[in-house]
Amino acid sequence: MGNAAAAQGTDSELGELAAIRTRINSLEAFLRANRAIAAPSEIELHVASEVAAIRDGVAKLIQRMLRRL
Repeated sequence: MGNAAAAQGTDSELGELAAIRTRINSLEAFLRANRAIAAPSEIELHVASEVAAIRDGVAKLIQRMLRRL
């Protein structure tokens, strides 16, 4: 892989990491905002969905990074 391709991959990965961090921040904000007003089951469902999406994003990113090794 050439330097340009490696740099592009790195930029892409950094963008994906930023998106994951944004999603985590959104989840934290949701939890703070809804702690007292939402039913626990609604919060659990939302959190489970977001955690699954974050986990999938991280797993895909790690797989792509490992393929380059």
